[in-house]
Amino acid sequence: MSSKKKPAHGKAQAAGAPRPSKAAKASRAPRAAGPAVAEDAPAVAVEPAWPPYGHMHAGLEAAARSGPVPQGFDESSWGAFFQQVRDEIAAVIWPRWEAGAWVGQAVARMGALTRADLDLMDTQLRRWHLQPVGAQGDLALVTHKALFTAEDDMPHSGGTFETARRYLAAQPPAVVTGVVAAAVRALGAMGPRPLAFKRELQRPRPYQAQMLLGQPFNYEWAKSAVTPSIMSGHCLQGVFAATWSYVDQQQQIETLPGARLALQKFGVDFGDRRVFAGVHYPSDNVASWYIGLKLADVCFGSQAGPARCFMADAIRLSRVYTAMKQAAVDAGSPYGVLLTWVDGAM
Repeated sequence: MSSKKKPAHGKAQAAGAPRPSKAAKASRAPRAAGPAVAEDAPAVAVEPAWPPYGHMHAGLEAAARSGPVPQGFDESSWGAFFQQVRDEIAAVIWPRWEAGAWVGQAVARMGALTRADLDLMDTQLRRWHLQPVGAQGDLALVTHKALFTAEDDMPHSGGTFETARRYLAAQPPAVVTGVVAAAVRALGAMGPRPLAFKRELQRPRPYQAQMLLGQPFNYEWAKSAVTPSIMSGHCLQGVFAATWSYVDQQQQIETLPGARLALQKFGVDFGDRRVFAGVHYPSDNVASWYIGLKLADVCFGSQAGPARCFMADAIRLSRVYTAMKQAAVDAGSPYGVLLTWVDGAM
């Protein structure tokens, strides 16, 4: 009788089957066990890695780099001004994005400030979006949402400030027309170069932050909200244009009851509405106000004093500013540092 040999490793290999390779054999080897994780271990909150917003449209990028500098500056003085103000913002509010990393002392407060901003928007500021702009006259007949929509179209309709007419409805038509015309000229005087703050600070929009935090967020769609969040272009344009109009029409505005206050409210509401709509953070406006106050020292020449005074008084009327002031009473609020900084520029 012939005896059959048993396979050396238990099971016989099928006839004609290829022998397993060394790599295949290695794959069958038991893997080292990873660290044990208790099933009931508590979840640990991890600070999200805040991403940069991303590139702006090529046309905006070009304007930020090589468009006309603001009135009163040349290329050299604008470069020095921009670098100084950018670095101050990066130290106090939001860091700059450079070579793939966040740079500036404000790195330490990115999370706390973002959460404080989103909370303030949710508990106090978003409700104004559907409220009438004022208590009487034309402003009682229109909501902030309606004017937000009109002003969102502004960059695409020749840069007009027609919504100012609502605030100045009680004033002589010639003065109102003069204010609107001066506001349009203000955009030319300021030019597009402040867009460079957006390009370098790269703050993600509120809806992006809420996604990172895993929270729902409703906001108003805006065709002009396709750039980094800080600074707020509308906020800067609003206070700068209102101030320019005041200086241009100062004699008439100072003699007409209510005209100065109405123009100041228009200037700050222009930027506040972007926060009410959810497309900007409250602290974006702080950066914009600071830039505006610093620009006033140069752009308004011999009228820098009255211009700064008018702009500072306007900022103090802002609902966003008032809400942050109230929140800053809490010792743990990040707003104290920000408001001390901008108040020092007033």
